[in-house]
Amino acid sequence: MNDELANITSGIKFENDFGQETLGLGRLTKDQGVIAVSSLVGAFVGTAIVGLPLAAIVLLVGLNDILSVNKKHKKEPNQELQAIDVESTPVEPTAIGQDTRLDAIQVNAVELPKSIIQLSPFDRNRIISESKGLALIGDSGSAKTCVAMYIANGFNGYGIIVFDPHAKTDWGNAYVITKMPAIYEQMRILLDVLDDGDESPFLVICDEWMEIRFDRLNKSGDYKGLADDFIRLFSTKPRKFNKLAVFVLHSPNVEAAGIDSSLRENYEKIYLGRLARKEFPDIKDCAYPCVFEDEEFEHPTHGHHNKFRKNGNAPRDLQPLNSAAINIPLAYIDRGEVKTHKQGWVNGSFAYQTNARERFELLWSDTNIDMNIDMENRKKDPPSSDIRTDMDIDMSDMESDISDIANAETPDNTGGLGDIERDTSDMFTSAQLPRHQALRLIDQMKISGLSQTQIIQALWGCEKNKAGWSKAYSQFKELTGGADD
Repeated sequence: MNDELANITSGIKFENDFGQETLGLGRLTKDQGVIAVSSLVGAFVGTAIVGLPLAAIVLLVGLNDILSVNKKHKKEPNQELQAIDVESTPVEPTAIGQDTRLDAIQVNAVELPKSIIQLSPFDRNRIISESKGLALIGDSGSAKTCVAMYIANGFNGYGIIVFDPHAKTDWGNAYVITKMPAIYEQMRILLDVLDDGDESPFLVICDEWMEIRFDRLNKSGDYKGLADDFIRLFSTKPRKFNKLAVFVLHSPNVEAAGIDSSLRENYEKIYLGRLARKEFPDIKDCAYPCVFEDEEFEHPTHGHHNKFRKNGNAPRDLQPLNSAAINIPLAYIDRGEVKTHKQGWVNGSFAYQTNARERFELLWSDTNIDMNIDMENRKKDPPSSDIRTDMDIDMSDMESDISDIANAETPDNTGGLGDIERDTSDMFTSAQLPRHQALRLIDQMKISGLSQTQIIQALWGCEKNKAGWSKAYSQFKELTGGADD
């Protein structure tokens, strides 16, 4: 009997209402520690104010809440979620560039460039409106020459003079000087023009300036120190007279270029390529860096290339130079001697503001070709007695024609164009000779043994494969019927 009673009572649990329902702070928080601390504090405060009865009530309420919260924690233990088996389905690989469809959302998989660099476009107008000189600084392959040409394209209405000792660039119809003695003579002329206050607009591009400045002519002789004077005086003063000099440098050492510390701020500086990164290490990484006065810009002619190549990357937005007329004396080399053409430059050739006879004579004095003919060939085919011995050209039958042209009323010998417009569509050579005179002259030069190239150089005043050659060659072919000699 006792065993049966023991078995019955062993499975019975006795509970009262104590701790079943939160009564006080437990309704706001489930933290037992907070409830306990608050209950003790309330008990002490209640004892001090009312006495033991209130303290007992506060403690009982606190204990009740602690028990209630503890029981709920036991009923709701933390359970670890069971893994769910999901049936897998193999997916066929999709090549890059094909369309991939995921839940009716179409995604085009494309290959993005390695880097997308956003830079401000190069501000050429800022240079045009500036009142300072300009220095282009960059290592080999940084497209310095292209940038110089791009800047020059923005100077509309300016005559363009180029110093190019290497003579490997097509500068359009600008006046290009390649020989050092002529370059130094032209610098002297430009300084004289500047002193005279001439205000005709022109741009001077000094390519390979370091090579020009360190030439022996700058160290001794008549031109000693001339290059230093030129870069110093062309820092700010020329802009007041509508003139600008652009100095192309291979080194960031502007003092070596002749720009001392007192003049450094007189020049706007454009850094290109590796030298731009060296001078400004925090610039964005791109194939052709370009920094203009501490601000990075997109390279104006090569900024579209993602990969640097020293050669082979074609420029963009680059047009052939189009020089306006130049009305100052221009230096050139004639048979090793420095000479000056005082009547300027127009449309890619020397300007001649004289009558026809004087033009013809200037053709021979201005040309820089060697007129010597193989004497052995002359002995075999001696010229006729009426051919001039100094040029071996028969001029006797042309005297009347030239005299007629010289005495005719033309824009050149009437003092200006006025209301007269001369038709030059059938005029040839730099002297603007009529067709029959030009042909007669060419025939005489052929008899003298001159080659086709020598004739074109002499009559049109241009060098082969340089500015003006294509036009001169076309006129020569038109005159001679396209026959090659």
